[in-house]
Amino acid sequence: MSFVSRSGRKCMKENNGAKIYTIGHSNNSLEHLTKLLKENNVNVLLDVRSHPYSRFVPQFNRENLERESKQLGFEYKFAGDYLGGKPEDKSCYDGNEVNYDKIAEKDYYKKAIKRLIEISQETVTAILCSEENPHACHRHKLIAKTLLDMGVEVLHIRHNGKVEKAEIVDKQLPLF
Repeated sequence: MSFVSRSGRKCMKENNGAKIYTIGHSNNSLEHLTKLLKENNVNVLLDVRSHPYSRFVPQFNRENLERESKQLGFEYKFAGDYLGGKPEDKSCYDGNEVNYDKIAEKDYYKKAIKRLIEISQETVTAILCSEENPHACHRHKLIAKTLLDMGVEVLHIRHNGKVEKAEIVDKQLPLF
């Protein structure tokens, strides 16, 4: 069953005009991330990492972002429990591999997506994960796919300052 049901189609029309940015911190400085957020007028940064900690880039640890965000000009919110790419919910896995389709069917995920859209309709919002390349990250493979299916515009902020419009291309079946 598709995530966008009959009621989702109605929702698609209501979400026209909604826009959500995504960004990955990678090994950059907090100052560089802040610069990119400001260039795109982001006011709310929603952290979608399941485990918001790193010994390699501690400036992006959850508590540090919570503490520093106001001074840097954005509001930080953590949503990795609901929108993370590695949920604790074991039913979202096939063996050791996470299955994004299973996550997308979970009520907690759907409610969090709805709340994300609501926040984005109030103010400019970006979701944060650790991967710089969105195509290697659940913020594109899972979250952007869901949002695009619902009629929300998704824009990936890259570290060089460029902004890419997210698109989901269905895999083409081989001819033979």
